[in-house]
Amino acid sequence: MFIANVYLGFAGAAGLLLILPGPTNALLMTAGATKPFRLALPLIPAELAAYALAITPLLLFHELLGSWRLIGGATMKTVAIVIILLVASRLWRSRPQNGAEPRLVTAASVFWMTLFNPKGLIFAFAIFPPLAGPADGVIKAALFGLLASLAGVVWISAGRLLSAGRLGSAWISKAAALILCGFAIYLAVSVVVDARLLVG
Repeated sequence: MFIANVYLGFAGAAGLLLILPGPTNALLMTAGATKPFRLALPLIPAELAAYALAITPLLLFHELLGSWRLIGGATMKTVAIVIILLVASRLWRSRPQNGAEPRLVTAASVFWMTLFNPKGLIFAFAIFPPLAGPADGVIKAALFGLLASLAGVVWISAGRLLSAGRLGSAWISKAAALILCGFAIYLAVSVVVDARLLVG
């Protein structure tokens, strides 16, 4: 019963964070709005690969990072701000026509956006640990992959539904750009707080 509760708690926390609006989900929503569903689905493996690459090293060297966690986190957030603003700018200026996919919504753009998504820090430092061993890590990784895939499908489907309504894909791209800008502002405030902690 205790073990089941541990994994239920992990699934609840991971699922909630994955489904919340963020830079990766904004791209998936835009992809769903501007391309056929079956063509948007291949973006999900790119998201999973990026999360694996971002989270695994942090988990493996969790105890060795020490005070470097704050510096590394601030660095990742700063890089994320730059990437987010660049993608937001392209989304805002994009003008999809006849349901064509904006060229920026590719597996590569989803991969890089996810790789520097600050959600990875939360997963690595707060949700995955503590790991009871290799088997525990494998189970949590499998649950994470399933939940991330489901969340990706939800956001792609949301984009499809919105594009089928009164909102055109161009407006959805602009809405995604605004979401990204809001997230960038949040990250900028977070970086300032981290900087004060480092100086103090």
